Amino acid sequence: MVAEGVDVNVSVDPKVVKVKGLILPGDVVNVNVQVEAMQFEGDVVRVSYRVYCSKDSAMEVAREGVLSVSLAGGRGSAGFSLEIPWCKGLVVEVASIEPSGGSSRVAIDLGPEVGISLLEPRDPLLGERREGGYVIVRVISRTNLEGEAGLLVVRDKTLGLTLLERRVEIADGRVYELYIQMPENPRRLLVFKDLNMLHRIAVEYIGPDSYPGNNVVYLYAVVVASDLWRIPWAVGVALGFLTTLIVALYVTRRLYGS
Repeated sequence: MVAEGVDVNVSVDPKVVKVKGLILPGDVVNVNVQVEAMQFEGDVVRVSYRVYCSKDSAMEVAREGVLSVSLAGGRGSAGFSLEIPWCKGLVVEVASIEPSGGSSRVAIDLGPEVGISLLEPRDPLLGERREGGYVIVRVISRTNLEGEAGLLVVRDKTLGLTLLERRVEIADGRVYELYIQMPENPRRLLVFKDLNMLHRIAVEYIGPDSYPGNNVVYLYAVVVASDLWRIPWAVGVALGFLTTLIVALYVTRRLYGS
C-alpha cells in the first residue's frame, strides 16, 4: 500500500525449518521489509511492525517493534528473524510511521505440530529399579492443536516390549501422568535370569503431527531381579566350581598317581 509517497512491502522467508515445505512452531523465519520513498527527502524511514498469533478464535500480539530503514536512491530494506510461536497461524503487519503512510501485511499458515518433553523426573537416569515396581513419569506437551486425540505409548526399547498405551486429548501445556511398571529381565536357560540389566524406555506421542523429531523422550533404568533369582546362579557357580575341582583332582591323579 502506498501513502504520502512511501511504499512498504513485507515478506517472509524460511531460515531454519524442521520439515521442508512447511513452517512449524519453533522454526525460524526472516521477515523482510522493503521500502520505496522516491519523494521523501530524508535518509531514514521508520517502520513499525506487529506480529499477531492466532490461538483458538483469538489473535494475540506475539511481538512488536520499530525498524529504521536506511534509504539509498529512495529505496531501502530491513528485517528481523522471528522464531515461530506455538499457534495456528501468524499475521505480520508493517506500517511506515516517519513519514506516516505506507503499510503491508502477510499471513503465514502453520502446519500441525505436537512435541512432548520430560517434566518429572528431571533426570532421565532412574538408577536401580525393582522388577514389577512402578515409576511415575510426567510429560508436558506443546502444540498448536486443541482437542485432537492422540496416543502416548511407553516402550521398552531394550526388550522390544510395549509397557503402556494411553489415549489422550492434546492441549498446549497439558501435563500427562503415567504409571509405568518396570519390566522383567530376560531368562536364560529357563532357570537363569539377568540379575541387573540396563533398560532404555521410550515415551512416545503418536497422533496428528508434522514433525516426529520431538515426539519422544527416553528414560534409562537398571532393572534388578528378585533375590530369589540369585539362587540358581549361586547353585550354578557352586556346581561349576565343584566340577572344576573334580576334574583337577582326576587329572592330578592320572599324572602323578601310581
